[in-house]
Amino acid sequence: MVLISHKQACRDLGLDPVQLRRWKKNVDKIRSLSKGSRKAIFNHPAQFPVLEDRLHTLILEKRQIGRKVGENWIRRHARVEFERLWPERVTIVEKKKVFAGMAFSNGWFTAFLKRKHLSLRQPTKRAQVVPGDYKDKITSWLQFNRRAHAKFNFELSEIANMDQTPISFEFLDNRTYDTTGVKTVFVKQTGSGWDRRQATLQILVHADGIQRCKPLLIFHGKNEDHRQKPKAGSLRREYKLYDSRVEVIPSLIL
Repeated sequence: MVLISHKQACRDLGLDPVQLRRWKKNVDKIRSLSKGSRKAIFNHPAQFPVLEDRLHTLILEKRQIGRKVGENWIRRHARVEFERLWPERVTIVEKKKVFAGMAFSNGWFTAFLKRKHLSLRQPTKRAQVVPGDYKDKITSWLQFNRRAHAKFNFELSEIANMDQTPISFEFLDNRTYDTTGVKTVFVKQTGSGWDRRQATLQILVHADGIQRCKPLLIFHGKNEDHRQKPKAGSLRREYKLYDSRVEVIPSLIL
């Protein structure tokens, strides 16, 4: 073991001198990390802890009654609470409110979520819960493939399984910020009815694992006049809005 200079260590490790000084400064925190961790993000203290505590209380109260909490809601109420706590720090410049010492930036928003252990969550549904007997179902499917292959001499490419699952139109709009780790994310239903309108996704899986059929997305409904065929021009304009990997086939309800 031979002592070397700071400059020599940077040269041998290929590091920037600032990075090495940062490591030496946080040596105790780095040694306390669990084995295999590549980096640690050290949380910065809140500049206005009273504001964040009141904002966090409002979020928990809103979530308690099942209301959704979005990013715009958090930013809007953060400005309202800031003005209530420190009205002398708020000025109006060109018809816009300016908050002295607080910019409500993306960095503050991300740090606030981390400090209060909040994250964007999807409301819990039955489809999100993995069945407890999913291993048995997979094993039964594989055993059926072997029996069919041995008894009827079917090729694996000739054995397929098809299933359909509903997809909500507002699958992503229902997300809300809630405490990280909670198992139940309750969201009150809206009166619009869009959260109950669904399309159907149909997937076909072959036993050999090769995808031969594209996923089929079915939108339920009918034309205003089912006796009149849609115009070719309107269909061509509509087809341009779809992804090139999606195949759309018009169907009429007769």
